[in-house]
This record gives sequence, C-alpha cells and structure tokens, in this order.
Amino acid sequence: MHYRAVGFGPDDLRLPAPGLAAGVADLPDNPSPFVSANAALFGFDPPITPRFRIIEAGKLKLGVTAAIGDSARKAINNDDVKFKPAEEALAEVLPELQKAHCDHLILLANATMAETKTLAAKFPQFDFVVTSGGAAEPPREPATLDGTKTRLIEVGQKGEYANVIGFFDDPQQPVRTRVVPLSAKLGESDEMHEMMAAYQDQLKQLELSGLGITPARHSSGRQFVGSKVCGDCHMKAYAIWLKTPHAKALDTLAGLKPSRQYDPECLSCHVTGWEPQKFYPYQGGYLSLEKTPALAHNGCENCHGPGSAHVAAQSGDKIDGKEVSEKQRAELATAMRVPKTAETCIQCHDDDNSINFKFETYWPKIEHKGKD
Repeated sequence: MHYRAVGFGPDDLRLPAPGLAAGVADLPDNPSPFVSANAALFGFDPPITPRFRIIEAGKLKLGVTAAIGDSARKAINNDDVKFKPAEEALAEVLPELQKAHCDHLILLANATMAETKTLAAKFPQFDFVVTSGGAAEPPREPATLDGTKTRLIEVGQKGEYANVIGFFDDPQQPVRTRVVPLSAKLGESDEMHEMMAAYQDQLKQLELSGLGITPARHSSGRQFVGSKVCGDCHMKAYAIWLKTPHAKALDTLAGLKPSRQYDPECLSCHVTGWEPQKFYPYQGGYLSLEKTPALAHNGCENCHGPGSAHVAAQSGDKIDGKEVSEKQRAELATAMRVPKTAETCIQCHDDDNSINFKFETYWPKIEHKGKD
C-alpha cells in the first residue's frame, strides 16, 4: 500500500523473532516502512528498524518517529524485543530529527490518550501526534493541544477511517485535514482481494497450531460437548436452533469469496467454544471439521457455557470421581441458564459485524425454552 512510515502495535511485537525480523528489517533487498524510537529486536546492533525516517514529499521534508506507550510496552512479554521508556527514547531521537531541518515533525504514538498527551506536552516540537488511544470514531477536526501548536490526530479503531492531512502553498490555510470513512462507497481493490485470498489459503495450510494459537482454559473449568448432545434432552430447543442461521454459521464462512472458515477472527463467532472478541479457542473448543465436527457452527454452549458437567450430572455420571447430589445437579442446571438480555448476543453481534442488530427484533426468532 506504499506506506512510508509505520509504527509498531503491541500485537506486532508479540510475534516470534524470526517472522518479525523478516517483516521489519530495512534492507536493500527487503525495504520496510517500520519505524520505532523505543522498540528494537534483541541482538541487532544497530537496530534493523530505524528509530526515525525522513520523508521527502513534494517540496516538503517530513520527520517521522514512533513510540509504544509504557502501558502497552509493559504488557508485551517477548524476550526477543528490547524497549526503552517512550520519553527517554524520544529525548534521544528528537535532536536527530531537528538536525535534518524538517518542515514538519510527526509522532506516531501507539499509546493511551493520557500517555499521548503527556508525550505531546513533553515534546511540543512535534507538529502532529497520531494516537491509537482515541475514540472509536475520530473527530472530524483534530484538536490542538493546550499550550502547543501540536495537532492531535485520532485514528479510530479497526481501520475504519483514514485521516488525511494536506499541506498547501496557501498562507491563509497551509494545513487542511479530513477524516474519510473507509466504506463500501470506495469500492473493492482487486489487488487487496487477491492478497486476502492468498492470506486465507495460508491460514488453511498453517492450521491453528501453525499460527501459534493455544487453547485457553475456560473460566468454568468445563468442557464443550456439542449441540447434538444438548438436543438429546432439549429436543424442542434443539429443533428451533437447527432452523436458525446459527446452525449454519460455519457454512456462511465457507461460502464467502474468498472463503474464511480457517480465519481465527471469523471462527470466534462461527463455531462453538471460542472467546468471541479475542479470537482464540477454549480447551475442548472447536479446532477443525476433521478434529471437532460436533463443535462446528455457533452452538448452544456459546451462550449457555460448556455443558460437560451438566450432561454428566443429568446422566448420573460422577464428576471428578464423586457422586453428584440433587443440589449440585440443580445448581449445574441453573448455571446453564442465560439471562434474557442482549449482553451475550453483542459479543458477536457487535457494531462491526451486525450494525443493524436489535435484540428485541432478533430474539423472538431464536427463542427456546426449557427441557422437553
């Protein structure tokens, strides 16, 4: 996409060193736009990623650096990456940028809003500070931070907006800004469509294990059994579920072009036993159609929780080697009930994926009650 400067995000720096090094090394035969004032791969001296970049565009010279905020930095547990505190690193980099006699200085801050404002106040030489810590929808006009000339650019979330900054040979209005929603009105890019298809094919080849995705323990400690097992007792509820799109959720991904049934960001809401907003499976959750076919599609346990203990108790089986009392059996059944609220639904039916979702409209279409 011809980016000239890209700052690291915390998720980038959780990647293993070999893949990260291959992607960020700024080499003659492998140019990279990445830049960071305070993060570097361990063992490379000098760093393979520059601490700042000087970009010439038109008649202007732009100095760009980037920093990971201290809160995000502390959350990254990767021995292959070494850090400096953001303030310390920028104090070292800023004089180098000033020596280049840039027309404008720009800081890319992957930091909270509070951290971003602190850095901007500490280093008012930056004309623009771009933060990842702002609102989900960026303001139409950037704020000018108190006591400085610095303009604060909020990028929004999930790449839904582009902030455009234009420099003009106009003394009355030399700088103009605009926020552009990246909506369907812009159309599709054939090149990006091909890249997405190649990416999905790569996910298929790697499988979850090749992506380094490790199932996490569910907070209940229970395992998933699959909707068909639920249907052995809850026959009417199961029959209703079979008629809903939830029962064909994985097929929906397979029918996309390109298909996305191997993409963790999609699987999390289209199969059973995943954390919907963080894109990883729970132990005993869906892994693949070959390994866990009973957990394909968005099943009962995504709302009601893993059913292994409830099924064992209702079947008269022991749990952890112990007989289950009537009180325990009742408690386990109660724990499987879900309050009739939108709170569970919006974990998947969020503003990004179900912009028209209304609980009061859709709940009657899937409502199911009790044991048959």
